[in-house]
Amino acid sequence: MKLTKDFSKSLTKSSFALLAFGLVVSAIVSVALGYMDKKMKFESEIKTISQTISEFFISGDIISLRRTLENSSKNSNWESGLFLDSDKNQIWKIQNAKKSWSDFQITLDQEAKMTFSDVELLGTLKVSKSITIFDAILTRKFLFFVFYSLLFWGAFSFLGNRIFRRIVNPINSFSHSIFELAKNNQLSLSQDQSLDEIAQMKSWFHETFEKFKESQKLQSEIQKKESLHQMATQVAHDIRSPLAALNSIESSLSEIPEQKRILIRESIRRINDIANNLMSSHRSSDRNADQALASKSHTLATEFLAPLIDSLVSEKRAQYAHKAKIQIIANLNDSYGLFAQINAVELRRVLSNLINNSVEAFREESGMVLLRITSDKSNKVHITIQDNGCGIPEEILAKLGTPGVSFGKENSESGSGLGIFHAQKTMESFGGKLQIQSYPGKGTTITLELQQAPVPAWFVECLDLSNIRQIVSLDDDTAIHEVWDLKFLQEDNGAKKLIRRARFQTGQQLKEWFQFEGSKLLHNTLFLFDYELLGQKENGLDWIQELGLQNQAILVTSRYEEPLLRSRCQAMQIKMIPKNMVGFVPFHAESRKEVS
Repeated sequence: MKLTKDFSKSLTKSSFALLAFGLVVSAIVSVALGYMDKKMKFESEIKTISQTISEFFISGDIISLRRTLENSSKNSNWESGLFLDSDKNQIWKIQNAKKSWSDFQITLDQEAKMTFSDVELLGTLKVSKSITIFDAILTRKFLFFVFYSLLFWGAFSFLGNRIFRRIVNPINSFSHSIFELAKNNQLSLSQDQSLDEIAQMKSWFHETFEKFKESQKLQSEIQKKESLHQMATQVAHDIRSPLAALNSIESSLSEIPEQKRILIRESIRRINDIANNLMSSHRSSDRNADQALASKSHTLATEFLAPLIDSLVSEKRAQYAHKAKIQIIANLNDSYGLFAQINAVELRRVLSNLINNSVEAFREESGMVLLRITSDKSNKVHITIQDNGCGIPEEILAKLGTPGVSFGKENSESGSGLGIFHAQKTMESFGGKLQIQSYPGKGTTITLELQQAPVPAWFVECLDLSNIRQIVSLDDDTAIHEVWDLKFLQEDNGAKKLIRRARFQTGQQLKEWFQFEGSKLLHNTLFLFDYELLGQKENGLDWIQELGLQNQAILVTSRYEEPLLRSRCQAMQIKMIPKNMVGFVPFHAESRKEVS
């Protein structure tokens, strides 16, 4: 109602100013008219007196002449009077003192010449009289002007108020309707108390127009996302059939070396996760981007980062095997024991997209992509993806993360700019962040920062060999035995006699050895068992349970992520080492004794 208040103040000021002006004009006009009226009456009075004293002067009755002038002087409040005969002789004179408010007086001077038969000059009468301004103002004419001034002021105020209400009330009503309409439609409009209704509506129209443009842009993005969701649904549906076939033959791959089996199993799992998340994404199409991301990410879990990246790098190497000049390398030397609260499916997707970005940006289809995992003293885990590609210009770098902005993918089918955007949102959902450094002509480094999570109970942080005299390994893959031999040999600095080694590829061989010799060193022996033993009925966990080795055995398996396996190990109080991390397990052996 600011407009009403402002106009009311203006109208009040204007009306009072008009009233004051009318009163001042009335006073001035009244003074002028009063002066003229008083002067005319004074002239008439002097003319009458001059006729009377002329008669007395002709008859020689000077006493009556003087008496008449004295009486007239008193009755009319003359200030001065003088009567001279034709010879300039003074016949009568009077001089009264001026009143104290002389500054508010107006002097009327009047001179009358008396003649005989209109020819002969008898004498001259000079009279002065003062009237005050108040005498001139306080007349009927003044009261008349004051009355009409007040009447005009009242009419002006009344009409001005009526006209104002006819104009302002619809504006106020319209303004209130706009605000209520916006409120009912859950559209927030800002209110500025310093603005009147018209300025406020102007601000609202501008604000509404901007929100309309944003709504149009959002609608366009929603339509684009709906198209992507429809496509994703179709792709997920088409993936299901070949995926079912792959799942059915996975269990029959017993003749394939374990390293390749792991790669196939991880790839099938990855395809299955992608299909599931594509369907989840379609079911979330009516949510905004952040909610959809949250629904896809499910519940965060503590995940071991190194195996996740190692398996992903293997997958990407297979994907780009036809590009012989492109190297994809994982440096996991400092990664053992680093866990984080993440969703493994989403992190793999992020890393996969970032690796694809690096490979697609190689202009001559040659280059190197290096992945590294490190940690710092503030319990932060850093995953870096570094390439030696063309780099990103500074002006493009500042815009990355905005949908539609990409660089170096002119010859690629991708390039929507959603990869970096999705990566940033995913990292934020993990409580982390994404940073990009790039130098044109040198390459790009992307760092994913996560909060390091505590090591879970099932995980082996370090092998304590302080009192261990013998290490027994059970694995159907001779390559794993060789890895263990190399690890222990390096740890012993070449002194092979410090720890005995026993290697078995089948559970039956282990059982026979154990019955014959192993039980003698049961309290000084460490058992490292593979879980999956090809062509054998029992797995490594079965042999641990059968031989009663729960307190000395560690399960070494690539299937450590499976919930059922973890649950069984937890019940048996057995810890695990991810099989692809065998080469990175640290040792502790301060007080080991030699074995002869």
